[in-house]
Amino acid sequence: ALNPKATHLAYVREVNGRWNLLVMDVATREIKNIAAYDNADVLEFWWLNDERLLYRVADMRIGIGQSDKYAVFAIDRDG
Repeated sequence: ALNPKATHLAYVREVNGRWNLLVMDVATREIKNIAAYDNADVLEFWWLNDERLLYRVADMRIGIGQSDKYAVFAIDRDG
């Protein structure tokens, strides 16, 4: 998903068996992994504005609907 000014692209990608949140600068194509966990996966995210994202994590290895343990975080696009 693009931020409101369409300068950065955020997406979820599997890295080392876990789903991480990455952000790419559209102009330079530089990619930063801004949210990575050993025991959780990024499930979904939303741009709050051009600089900040909100995202939700849970352990996908347990299975959807089988765990009530999840968290919501906010982070700047540069980590």
